[in-house]
Amino acid sequence: MGERSKVNSGSSIAVGSNARVETGSNSAIMGSNSEIKGDGIAAVGANTKIGKEGSNEKINNVSSVGYNTTISSSNVSTLGSNINVGEGRDGAVVLGHGSDAGGDSVVTAVNSATAAGSPLIYKGFAGNLGDKSKDATNSEASNQGRIVSVGDDTKKIQ
Repeated sequence: MGERSKVNSGSSIAVGSNARVETGSNSAIMGSNSEIKGDGIAAVGANTKIGKEGSNEKINNVSSVGYNTTISSSNVSTLGSNINVGEGRDGAVVLGHGSDAGGDSVVTAVNSATAAGSPLIYKGFAGNLGDKSKDATNSEASNQGRIVSVGDDTKKIQ
C-alpha cells in the first residue's frame, strides 16, 4: 500500500512509498524507502533496510522499530533510530539512537554495575565475555552468541 510499494512473497505486507518485501514470507514493513529480505520480519520506520546489501540471502526473525535502521543479521531486535547491525551479529539486541553493532564495534564485558547515587550493586549477569572483542570471536563470547549495544559509545549516556 503506497506509491511503488511492492511485495514479492506470500503472507507479507508493505506500507509506505517505495516500501518493499523483496524475498521471504510472513513479514511486514511500514515506512517509506524501506526494504526487507527474509522471513518473520516486522519493521516500522522509514529508510530501514533488513538484508545483506547486494545479496538475496535472507535475514530471518527480526523486529525493528526506528528510522534509518540497517540490519544484516538474523534473530535481531532493535529499538531506536540510525541503528546499524552488521553481519555476524545474530541474536543481538540493540537499543538507542545511533547504536552501532557493526563489525567494528567493540564488545565489552560488564560483570557488575552500580547505579549513580545508589548503594545497590548489580552483578551476576548471565554470561561473561572474558575480554574485549570487536567481532565476538573470543571463545566465551562466541559460545554465548549474545551482543547487546546501548547507545553510541562516543557520547555520554545518562
